[in-house]
Amino acid sequence: MKTHERRIHPFAYIKHKAESIPRGQVRFSAIELFFWAAYATSAFTAAYLKELGHNAKIVGTIMAFVNVIGLLASPIMGSLSDRLHSSRKVFLLCIICASLFYSAVPFITGTGAVATVIMAVILVAYAFFKNPTSSLMDSWLVRTIDRRRTFKYGAVRLLGSIGYATMCIIFGIIAKRLGTQKYTFFFYAALNIPLLLFCVLGMKDERADEARVRAEKEQKGKAENKKKHEKGKSPLLLALKGYYFRMFLISHALLGLTLFCMTTFLPYKLTEITGNSDSLGLVIALKSYMEIPTLLFGAIIMRKVGIKKLFPVCASVYVAEQVICLVATQVWMVAISLMMHGITYGLYLSCMVNYVYRVTPHEASASAMAICGSMQLGMSVIGNVIGGALVDQFGSAGYYVFSIAIQAVALGCFLITHPLARKLGHPEPDLSGVG
Repeated sequence: MKTHERRIHPFAYIKHKAESIPRGQVRFSAIELFFWAAYATSAFTAAYLKELGHNAKIVGTIMAFVNVIGLLASPIMGSLSDRLHSSRKVFLLCIICASLFYSAVPFITGTGAVATVIMAVILVAYAFFKNPTSSLMDSWLVRTIDRRRTFKYGAVRLLGSIGYATMCIIFGIIAKRLGTQKYTFFFYAALNIPLLLFCVLGMKDERADEARVRAEKEQKGKAENKKKHEKGKSPLLLALKGYYFRMFLISHALLGLTLFCMTTFLPYKLTEITGNSDSLGLVIALKSYMEIPTLLFGAIIMRKVGIKKLFPVCASVYVAEQVICLVATQVWMVAISLMMHGITYGLYLSCMVNYVYRVTPHEASASAMAICGSMQLGMSVIGNVIGGALVDQFGSAGYYVFSIAIQAVALGCFLITHPLARKLGHPEPDLSGVG
């Protein structure tokens, strides 16, 4: 009977299916789609600097300065959003300001000292507002999911991977046809226009949710002396108070030492193989498309396997993919490595946002997410500087050997966290209710 109805009334059936989608999921999916589609332009920043004629050391240094600002900006914006009880408001501010600065990048040409300094200043200003946006987005989304319990993180975030991957391909085609990467930067502001519209569309619901959260916190604060005491504490200090979060932060930061530099030095690897970096957009897109399955089924996998077991698995795959990149002599080998990274990153991302949210006080969750982002960016400052020097001295192989060693150390940190906690007498965190 149902099959018959679907055949006779296809539009009614589609409408019924659309109405069955949980409230808020479509809107957040659209926000993720446009946010990450715009974010894809960041993959071409290093390629544009290389196109202008800067060597790997200069590119690495500029990207390091960019990430230093991200290190400072993320906790500032995260703390601000916790104090305002609204990741959404700070997110919107950051998106608008980042769009203005990034659109100025294509107007800077040349490799002279003045042009290089101006380029660095603009990218640093852009990074101050852009770098906190992903952690603010995750905090906003996870808080909404925790309040409504109607949809899963991965089901929404996968649209972000689709948008990122698709735009990487489009940007790559544009760059190849026009012979330059410079025009891709204008798309950042253009794609943020529909993003802002979708953010504004649900503002009434968001304000109601934020008011409800403030009321609940005030009521709980009156009933519990402990929360009364902690209310005046900085959200940053509350987040760092927990053993499990501090230990996770070490491993997370080590991963950022080289993985956040991946797109910085990937053009150099591709140039060694093919003589150019025209395939950059395609291989990055393949990576992002491979995030989709694990984002879609991440919650199921986490419930079946457990977050504690999945972290070491992700770190092990990260080591393997860097080994493949090291020995790669064809573009398809690099593509396989990045596809492995995509599958793993989709799962790691779902694990990370859920784990951090569960092991930190909810009133400090935005700060905790921001700290994770800023620590990875802070370590990638070192990674960009060291990686640039290694690439200039030894070629891309120097960077990948360094990356393999660092990922192995991160894996070791994952493995000792919970056994060490038992010896130190720390109770196991409640990791139930992942989504």
